[in-house]
Amino acid sequence: MASVAYSGGERASLLAGRTLHTQLNSGLPALKVQYDVYSDARSLIGCFGSWRSGKTRAGAMRILRTAFDNPWREIYGESVPFSYIITESSKVVHDATIPEVLSVLPTELIQSIRKTKGSEIIKLINGHELRFRTWLGKLEGGTACGVWIDEAHKLQGPEGVEKAWNNFVIRATDPRARNKVVIA
Repeated sequence: MASVAYSGGERASLLAGRTLHTQLNSGLPALKVQYDVYSDARSLIGCFGSWRSGKTRAGAMRILRTAFDNPWREIYGESVPFSYIITESSKVVHDATIPEVLSVLPTELIQSIRKTKGSEIIKLINGHELRFRTWLGKLEGGTACGVWIDEAHKLQGPEGVEKAWNNFVIRATDPRARNKVVIA
């Protein structure tokens, strides 16, 4: 399935100069939609399918690809590269989205998991953060490497769907990122 080769960069003392080879999805074969989304190099990816067709896992795998393509580098200084994972409610974040990401992400690639006000953050060993949050409220000023809107067909916002969509899409604008992606 999808392989991640990570040699650490400047800050990865956990790897001490070694290259780590691992596989996402526990080495299991991906469904066609999952493989197609994971391997798509475009900056805006729509993932369509019926109920229980593998869309959430496809989004998880693709946002992880973006995270490992964009490790912390010296150009980030004291800041960190990050990606937003956005969904409709805290219940969906806790019951579906985070468990799906953790099911495809090998534990050796996780540096820490922490809660902050309004979000949860998984910090990867390459310095990239996955920031989970609901689409209630605004994302102000964040310049992310990637944005994954899980269950985008349910998107709503106090100022309308189009304004909420535009606010999320413009977050994938980190000028230091090697590549950027929006997945819905």
